[in-house]
Amino acid sequence: MRESVAANIVEFDLAAPRRGGLVACCLVTGAIFSAAAGLLRTPPAETPVLRPPVPVRAAPATTPFEFIAITIGRNDTLDQIFRQLQLQISDLAELRRLPDVRRSLDSLRPGDVIQLTHLDGELRSLSRRVNETALLTVTRAEQGFSANILAIPFRVEQERLQGTVNSSLYSAVNAAGGNDRLAIGLADVFKYDIDFVNAVQPGDRFTVAWERRVSDDGAIREGDILAAEFVNTGKAYRAVRYVTPDGRADYYTPDGRPVRKAFLRFPVDFARISSGFNLARRHPILNRVRAHRGIDFAAPTGTPVKAAGSGRVVSRGTSGGYGNVVVVAHGSGVTTLYGHLSRFARGVSVGDRVAQGEVIGYVGRSGLATGPHLHYEYRVNGVHQNPAKVTLPKADPIPERLMADFRSRTAPLLAELDAPQLAPVRVAAAAGQL
Repeated sequence: MRESVAANIVEFDLAAPRRGGLVACCLVTGAIFSAAAGLLRTPPAETPVLRPPVPVRAAPATTPFEFIAITIGRNDTLDQIFRQLQLQISDLAELRRLPDVRRSLDSLRPGDVIQLTHLDGELRSLSRRVNETALLTVTRAEQGFSANILAIPFRVEQERLQGTVNSSLYSAVNAAGGNDRLAIGLADVFKYDIDFVNAVQPGDRFTVAWERRVSDDGAIREGDILAAEFVNTGKAYRAVRYVTPDGRADYYTPDGRPVRKAFLRFPVDFARISSGFNLARRHPILNRVRAHRGIDFAAPTGTPVKAAGSGRVVSRGTSGGYGNVVVVAHGSGVTTLYGHLSRFARGVSVGDRVAQGEVIGYVGRSGLATGPHLHYEYRVNGVHQNPAKVTLPKADPIPERLMADFRSRTAPLLAELDAPQLAPVRVAAAAGQL
């Protein structure tokens, strides 16, 4: 803890909690006045020399409140912080009863900063940044605490990035000036057409235009990918973001076909194919030829498994060598199976409808499995198909009545993919919106 006696400001370190800025101030001030009084009581040893009177400056007033700035560490909670600072726990309970405040206060992340003032342990004010564009402020009033969410002004910038893959998409995006979040977003756009774990090759190229929000203090919030191109083994894939008049956003090809398919090609993000579809494979445990009518994805235990398409859960439980298994029916005779799960997702039961991409379980090694992985099967009218090669049903295209709006809005974004300049371009400025 570093204390400033004059301003009574404390930067708080949770590793060594203590209070006393106000006490220290009083002790120092008392010592000064005691020394002065002693001098006044001591008779002068000789006749004083007359001098012009010297103006006396009043001591600067000090505030009775103590200000503390706390940087949140791993596993810190507000309850722990209040107790270490010897603040009134009843104040924290009152704050959590305020509408929409509890979630903003309890969702703490390492590195977050909370600023507060108190008077002898009684909370007077508190503020914390909820995200890059919103600030929560709480103040004590006569009738209790009042809270507000303030918009932090920001400007919207558009950036463009190009790069070539040498080893992985992650390293290529970072080498070009992006970050892991942008790499994940780019892979998510094209996940229906490209296997970014097994099919990306050195020499593959990408171009991406995206937006970000920058506040006045320099904080950056990454926005949406607006348009992107990925060239995989010589074949170019393009996508552009379009928001329909009713507010639904999705990615489309330049001619208005949805990039999103009715089914995910693979139900686990960034997993390695450890065993492919093979009707003559030798089973690694049974040590005999046994058809492998699905694809195995090696991934750490606990990795989320997503429904490949929207449908209804028709089976959920233990099934022989499959271990913990979920089967989803999608209509038109299509079913998908997810085996060797470590556990099932909460709230997903037989008969429930699930949406494409919804988590239905987690990777494990239940049943006959040599290590943690997902066994995934795709069946049409009970006949197994190779999930890596089957032609997936397409989602519905943009209605003809919206095509003119689609073309006018996406043409400038698609032009960004062909623009030669790579410097960031500011395309709009706006006050923060929540």
